[in-house]
Amino acid sequence: MFYFIEMKDSSYRMKCMLCSGNTSVQELYFEPKKNTLRESIYTIIRSSKTKERRPSRVLCTDFEVPMFNSAELTFLTEYAATMSPVAKAINILLAETNVQMGWLLPTINLLITKLDQIKLSLKYCKPLVDAQQLELKKRFSHVSRP
Repeated sequence: MFYFIEMKDSSYRMKCMLCSGNTSVQELYFEPKKNTLRESIYTIIRSSKTKERRPSRVLCTDFEVPMFNSAELTFLTEYAATMSPVAKAINILLAETNVQMGWLLPTINLLITKLDQIKLSLKYCKPLVDAQQLELKKRFSHVSRP
């Protein structure tokens, strides 16, 4: 329905394809919301933990999509637990204030340690944790050597 025109000041400018023949073109400006995927996953997990799972059942029925089964909900829960420390580490390293180069290695080492602790209780996301740890160690091995 919309196609991308430009990105300006961290907001997207989109143009409506249905209105492209009109002289008055409808344009849409929106700023991307941070952590949209994370919030969506947490909403699904929270709604699945309610007694009747009513909110997700209503949505799935309205949109005619199948509901999540228990294995999918377990995977989403593990994925959220796995990616949470990664997101926190990224937020620390990308902060605009109070960040120094001396924060890099402690943050990376703490992330690897947290992933080790999380990996013990995982069923589906162990390969994800292994891949993250391998890449972190490979990427920062030259910096962490004495």
